[in-house]
Amino acid sequence: MALNITPNYRNLTFAGTLPFIGCVLLMHFGVSELPLFGPLYNILSVYALVIATFLAGTLWGQHLHLEGDWPQKLLIWSNAITIVLWLGFLVLGFTQILMMCIVAFIALLFIDLRLFKDGILDRSYIQVRVIATIIVVAALIFGMMVPDDSIAAMEMPLSDEVMEALSAEPTDELLDEELAPSNASDASNAPE
Repeated sequence: MALNITPNYRNLTFAGTLPFIGCVLLMHFGVSELPLFGPLYNILSVYALVIATFLAGTLWGQHLHLEGDWPQKLLIWSNAITIVLWLGFLVLGFTQILMMCIVAFIALLFIDLRLFKDGILDRSYIQVRVIATIIVVAALIFGMMVPDDSIAAMEMPLSDEVMEALSAEPTDELLDEELAPSNASDASNAPE
């Protein structure tokens, strides 16, 4: 028996694609920040993370109503996708986060397509999922196409002084200072 969707599912799903579209359009028009909300790169990447994690969570919810191999598979996929998204968000830059979310959205769609093929999800649900996933993936791809200088500005690079200090080669004077005893008492305590 296929799981049926609620009447508001279609409307809420497509409304959920609007922040993706809005952020990407604003970014392409040169807007980098929204008052009260912050930088657009942050808004878009956090929203993508939230929605992908939400979809992964739907797998967890579906496992409660199923029998056979699917419950175990859905638990593993739900947790694995959520943890990978979270870890990636902690360590990746803007473009890589969007790529990671694209992969997650596509993987989640393929899982739902398998559930549909096995008669677990109904046709109306899968039709909405396919269209919404296409919209979201297209928006994220266009988000990655924002000019590099715009993304660099959005990612708040380190100041020139910090970048210079990080890339500087150690000098002989600096090495001598590091290796030299700090005062005469240190020299007297040195082993002979």
